[in-house]
Amino acid sequence: MEYTVWKYALKVGRTYVEMPSESAVLHCHEQHGEVCIWAGVIPDSPKRGRVFEVIGTGWLRAQSELYQYIGTAHMANGLVWHVFEVLGN
Repeated sequence: MEYTVWKYALKVGRTYVEMPSESAVLHCHEQHGEVCIWAGVIPDSPKRGRVFEVIGTGWLRAQSELYQYIGTAHMANGLVWHVFEVLGN
């Protein structure tokens, strides 16, 4: 099997992403005004849906959900966004 890196652009709030099941998020960063994540993937593995949430500092989230911190993106315009994966979907 071959391994590669794919980029996914996220929006503020929740974004549903179809990713290969054999994937791991490597990094998040701003690129061209968008919050993006990069994941190492095995492209031929079956796809599965994952949910990512982009929130600002001080924003509230539901306590009933589990989140995994992915990273923080510092935007060129000065905004700072925090990226989490919503677990258990």
